[in-house]
Amino acid sequence: MTELLRYDVNLSILFTELPLLERPAAARRSGFDAVEFWWPFTDAVPSDAEAERFVRAIRDAGVQLVGLNFFAGDLAGGDRGVLSWPGRTGEFLDSVNAAVAIGAQLGCRRFNALYGNRLDGVDPAEQDDVATEALMLAAHAAARIDGEVLIEPLSGAPRYPLRTAADALGVFDRLPGRSNLRLLADLYHLAVNNDDLDALVEQHVARIGHVQIADAPGRHQPGSGTLPLRRYLDRLSANGYRGWVGLEYAPEGPSADSFDWLPCEQRASAEQIAFARAGGLPNAIRPEVSAPRGARTIGFLGLGVMGAPMSRHLVAAGHTVTGYDVNAAAVEAFVADGGAGAGSVADAVRGADVVITMLPNHPQVEEVADEVLAVVRPGTLWIDMSTIRPETSVAVAERGAEQRVRVLDAPVSGGQAGAQQATLSIMVGGDEADVADARPILDTLGTTVRHVGGHGAGQVVKAANQLVVAGIYALVSEAIVLLEGAKVDPKTGLDVLAGGLAANRILDLKRESMIAREFAPGFRIDLHHKDMTIVLDAARRAGVALPVTGLVAQLVAAGRAMGYGSLDHSALLKVVEALSGQEH
Repeated sequence: MTELLRYDVNLSILFTELPLLERPAAARRSGFDAVEFWWPFTDAVPSDAEAERFVRAIRDAGVQLVGLNFFAGDLAGGDRGVLSWPGRTGEFLDSVNAAVAIGAQLGCRRFNALYGNRLDGVDPAEQDDVATEALMLAAHAAARIDGEVLIEPLSGAPRYPLRTAADALGVFDRLPGRSNLRLLADLYHLAVNNDDLDALVEQHVARIGHVQIADAPGRHQPGSGTLPLRRYLDRLSANGYRGWVGLEYAPEGPSADSFDWLPCEQRASAEQIAFARAGGLPNAIRPEVSAPRGARTIGFLGLGVMGAPMSRHLVAAGHTVTGYDVNAAAVEAFVADGGAGAGSVADAVRGADVVITMLPNHPQVEEVADEVLAVVRPGTLWIDMSTIRPETSVAVAERGAEQRVRVLDAPVSGGQAGAQQATLSIMVGGDEADVADARPILDTLGTTVRHVGGHGAGQVVKAANQLVVAGIYALVSEAIVLLEGAKVDPKTGLDVLAGGLAANRILDLKRESMIAREFAPGFRIDLHHKDMTIVLDAARRAGVALPVTGLVAQLVAAGRAMGYGSLDHSALLKVVEALSGQEH
């Protein structure tokens, strides 16, 4: 049964004979395509350059990052996490935001939060309260990218309070509303602590998010001790565990010589394609990414700010993609990156299994509908990822049905960065069977893919998304104006907000650029103005009142009227500043 499991290498304990950034390539040379790390930086928040070097080392090696610890203090000095330490919650949450940002770029969705030793002079109940609050916020942050937070029992640390699986599960019971908390089951630590591993693998598999192994005694490679690891792994697999098994042992001898116990064919997962969408792998390693089962022939219409990186991810994933855009230079750039170019809509979609459109507005979708439906074959799947009026999506789907063309509306959220990193949130409307057919493609483009209802439902959810995004931008803008007007450092103020109940994705991604008044367009005010029109129209059709949305829509319209339409929608700050007479 263990052939169903997937193995990764913990590069904080293996290949330590090499510099840290050389270890991913060493793991790849040993046949592995997945790795994990303890916190790989000295401080709780790495510099931009440090984070970029780490991300680049993973990508250049052609491996997937499947696990990452949050900052855990001075491990060499005996610390075992800061999650439960009063006075260090801000530091911990800063590392959470940094880790989640790295995870978003590399497709990593599992993050380990070491609980922390008991402290002299501090009531354990107080530490547990601190841990509960910090863990709730960490789980919230990880959920933004569909991530999970892991809690791990440890051995060899007398002041560490979590020694058994039951200890860790008890922490989860203090947060019953969080569904993305999981147990990290290190079989070595649990065995050394005399936990009942048989009971764990029989009763709690559903609560395990990650497994790590080392033999005991000694914490060396399997076969060096007496722990029946093969039996436990067989039972985990038989009981439905399909997650990763991390090799977290101190090798006897060179790391590369410590893998003889694991056949080469079990070192690389059958899902190598999964990491190809983590930010876009460089051309040099694309040949190592095998084509997915059921690779499709795709006609992609719209190679703009969003469509260009999305189409490239599909090429990297092994699909045959022909792209078209009214901008000939965009087509030429797509061809240079490995795609096929077309000179017209008809040439792009003729003979395609799947058509994808990523266009500015409903008139463009309506215009290409005639050309698409005139040439595609019955049974073709058309995924419209544009943000348009729900009624247009319904009308296009009805037209497609007349010709046996299956249509989905699948607008996206996440902006240019999400498109580039393949971390989009995708809300899909249409028939369930068609959504299932489209899912492998959509999973290549985003990390959150949800079927939200029938035709047009995806556009309604996108409208709701856009009203929330615009509202948050407006509120963050007002917070900056308030802080600056009151002579409070806005960076410090927003850092505090980002670590508390006011935390949100816009604070995570845009607070620094907003403070610096950097409004290079990722999503232009012009486009958000269009979307707010869709929102208000949808509200009228639904017969509901959205008073706050109406006010925010006026702010967006004012920004456009003031000449800011070509700027990023974070430039709502300039509108709020103007109202306060605080223009920079």
